[in-house]
Amino acid sequence: MPKFFRHRLRRAITAHSIILIAMSSLTPGFGAADTPAETESEGPALDNYLLAPFDSVAVTVFDEPDLATTQRITARGEITVPLLGTVTIGGLSIEEAKESLAKSFVEEEFLRAPEVFVTIEEFSPKRITVLGEVSEPSSFSLPMGANYLEVEAAIAMAGGFTDIAKKSSIRVTRKASDGREKVSVIDMDDVLTDDSDGFATTRFKIFPGDILYVPRRYF
Repeated sequence: MPKFFRHRLRRAITAHSIILIAMSSLTPGFGAADTPAETESEGPALDNYLLAPFDSVAVTVFDEPDLATTQRITARGEITVPLLGTVTIGGLSIEEAKESLAKSFVEEEFLRAPEVFVTIEEFSPKRITVLGEVSEPSSFSLPMGANYLEVEAAIAMAGGFTDIAKKSSIRVTRKASDGREKVSVIDMDDVLTDDSDGFATTRFKIFPGDILYVPRRYF
């Protein structure tokens, strides 16, 4: 494929990715992680959202007002529920959390057929940092309800590449649970091209706490 058409294709795919991100985050207060959600937690936009530490959640059980609780998920992914005590819901979807709590009430013989509801009262702050050869180097919040951004969307939110960006050696620094840092190197040509049908199949996800650095290209 001629270089000119490859360039046009990459720009088109990038624009398509940005549009998809924007459509998936059509909620009030884009990027304002401290703003409470104003939509129903069980709406389509949150079907794939995984509950994260420091999200504020409300748990209620139909016709059991004494079991209602609202609290933030701890750093270990836990909340304390009346009768059940400490339970882990971090990393679960809303539906999975509801099913897990209902199952626990039954297994512990507290309730026979509980109808459990879990709603997100407030999302935890989730920030990523994009530095180096981008138009607007900064640290910014993920859209409400997002667990991650794909790398091209993160670059777009930072204003896109500068003319001297070395797109073949983007570095992403991520801190593991044991405190160690891991550095991954990304080539945007691998992310944005696919030989079979022109659609990107290689994806790299940028998670909260990641630092993305775009180096300078030297001539």
